[in-house]
Amino acid sequence: TTVRRAAARCLARPRGTAAKAVAAREIAAPKFGVLPCARGVAVAAAAPRSDAVATPWLEVPDARLFLAHAARALYRTAPPPRLVGVTGTKGKSTTAHALAHLLDAAGNPAGLLGTVVYRLGTREIEATRTTPEAPDTERYLQEMVAAGRATCVMEVSSHAIAQQRVAALPFHM
Repeated sequence: TTVRRAAARCLARPRGTAAKAVAAREIAAPKFGVLPCARGVAVAAAAPRSDAVATPWLEVPDARLFLAHAARALYRTAPPPRLVGVTGTKGKSTTAHALAHLLDAAGNPAGLLGTVVYRLGTREIEATRTTPEAPDTERYLQEMVAAGRATCVMEVSSHAIAQQRVAALPFHM
């Protein structure tokens, strides 16, 4: 089986996905429950091993860290835009939007990943969380590259840092 995708959860994933805990052709890092191969996950990666998972198993010390690096390996086909991370207790959204606006005004079109919206270059989508899961972030960054975005301003929540969602990202500042 060839792994073609990575996911943080195993639910409703297409065949060929790798999840934090993953099944048939996919890598997933599931948090709860049984992961039937029928869900399309090729391999599950987690620590410790669970006998409840009915799929090939890869035991790793840190499933989320593994997911971040697996996502980088699967999706990073070109160098990502220059990453500017904004973190802190208050003001992440305001600061990130202001930085993205200043970069745009200076002739350096910037992508934005934040609490309210993900601006990817040719499209804008409503944000599902402040800092996307590692596989989503890698896909979004590649979309920004394809759209000519040289920089991405990204809100980085403390929760995302703790969950290793940004562990494989090359932040510039």
